[in-house]
This record gives sequence, structure tokens and C-alpha cells, in this order.
Amino acid sequence: MRLSKSAVITYENCPYNFKLDYILGFRKTRPDPEEGSPLLVGSQIHEIFENYYKLPEAAAVRGPFYEENIFDILMTIKNAKKYENHMENFASFNAAQIEGYEQKGLQIIPKGVPGYIPKYVEMKVFNKETNTLGYIDRVDMEEKGARIIDYKSSKRSRPVKHYLFELSLYAYTFEQETGIKVHDAGIYFSNEG
Repeated sequence: MRLSKSAVITYENCPYNFKLDYILGFRKTRPDPEEGSPLLVGSQIHEIFENYYKLPEAAAVRGPFYEENIFDILMTIKNAKKYENHMENFASFNAAQIEGYEQKGLQIIPKGVPGYIPKYVEMKVFNKETNTLGYIDRVDMEEKGARIIDYKSSKRSRPVKHYLFELSLYAYTFEQETGIKVHDAGIYFSNEG
């Protein structure tokens, strides 16, 4: 049986839910999530973040008001207005990435911010050894290696150690698939910034 990261996390949280969803197949027969449900909210926010990096404006964002400019770009994306708090936090997070780049003494060129756009967004990874499949939300490439970032749209309700298995699985699978060392991995909670 091929396992997704979601399946492994479901089993870790509740083996009975895993049985219902992945063995008995009830996951396939569930209706689409209702408006406002955590699953739909998370999916829409992830889609906005993913689509942001596809926009030419994101690669060419200019300072000195990075946060405001990023926020304005985000708000042009479908559904973004429904999640204004998440968009403000995401704009702040990305502006901090750019400002960190500048603090290292690197130049911001007229075409935008080199290295700012993540190397991979929604990167599909598969590990033959463990037969697991997953999607890494964001991979940034830095001098030391890769940084894996997983987005969560909910508030932090679990201890950080709850996410270590998930991040470890992503890091291991990424390294096996690409041969690139992961030097850092973390969770970004868009609801809290």
C-alpha cells in the first residue's frame, strides 16, 4: 500500500480513522468540504500561497515597502480577501525573507530578488524505500543547502514535536530524491505569522 504523508499522520493520530479512510475507503466517499470548514480553508490558503509565487509580480517585488507590495499582490489572487489576516502574515514573512537577504549584503537587482522565489513550490516527493508520497509546500535553496517549509493555516494547537515526524519524512525523502542536503526545516503558521 502506498502511503501519503496525510495517511501516515492520520494513523499516528488515530489508527481507527486510518482504517476507515484508507482501508475501508470512506475517505473517497466523503462529500466536498463545506464553506468555512478547516479542510477547505487550508486548501484555499495553500492555493493562494502557491499561486503567489507563479505571478511575475512576485519575482519582481520592489522595496523599500516589501510587505505592503507583497500584500497588494496577494490580494489580487482569488479568495485572498477572505483570509486577509493570513495574507498580512504571509506578506510579513516573505518581506522578512527579502530583508534577511539584503542584510547579508546581497544586492536586489532591477528584475527582482534573486533567490527569493522558492526553488520548489508544492514539490511532489516519493520515497521508494518507504513507499510514501507527499507534497512539500516550499523549498528554499541557500548556501548551506535546502530549507523545507510546511504551511499550516490553523493556529498552533499541538506541540512543535508533533510536526517533527512530518518534517523528518519530508527532509529524508527530499534528500533521497534530489541528493541535496536539507539544513533546516520548519512549520509556518499563517494564522499566527
